[in-house]
Amino acid sequence: MKKYIVFSTVFLLLVLFATNGFAASSNSFKFSDTFTEKLACSKTYQYCESYWTGKYQVDAKISLAGIDITKFNEDTGFALQVGYLDVEAFLGDDSTYFQGKKSATFYFYDEYDDNILLYAAQLKWNSKQLTIKVKGVLTEFSSLILALDYVYENEPVINEDINAYMAFGDIGNGTEVSYDLNMRVTGKAKTKISKKYGDEYETSSVSLKGTGGTGTQIYY
Repeated sequence: MKKYIVFSTVFLLLVLFATNGFAASSNSFKFSDTFTEKLACSKTYQYCESYWTGKYQVDAKISLAGIDITKFNEDTGFALQVGYLDVEAFLGDDSTYFQGKKSATFYFYDEYDDNILLYAAQLKWNSKQLTIKVKGVLTEFSSLILALDYVYENEPVINEDINAYMAFGDIGNGTEVSYDLNMRVTGKAKTKISKKYGDEYETSSVSLKGTGGTGTQIYY
């Protein structure tokens, strides 16, 4: 009887290790995307004007199982695309990066004004996984991920399927991994009518969330 108990205990520990410590990391992708239109009113002039604000955040992971990360260098590329967001960079674009470092951050500014930050992308990785975080805001020269498609709509439930793309590495030295992922986008859009100083003003708000699974690897 004791032998069976010992065997069962060892088997259980192996299962726990496989699911928590030694299993290959999987890919994941999620984002939040919000748009808000507000009114700025003047009592003196009895008049209102609307202004737009918006922001988004992407959190994603790519499995690097089987990839030799010691080959990563300044020419190692990164790409992420979802909706209207299209990020492309090389590790060397981060002035603080050096070969062997396991992180990089990229800042993307308006091409006409270096003081306007559109979005930033932060990468961290180890031998198992790359972790990605992208944060951005709506400006005169930049979009959101998908929220602007629903401005002035009244949809209490948004349910849509889209595709996302992630890639990291260098095809030249055999380290690139690329994935297409199916994304489910959910959320809502709302239009509001406000009466101010005898006039009617229409404002809109949109809130979206997207989630994606492991995806399909692309082979070159």
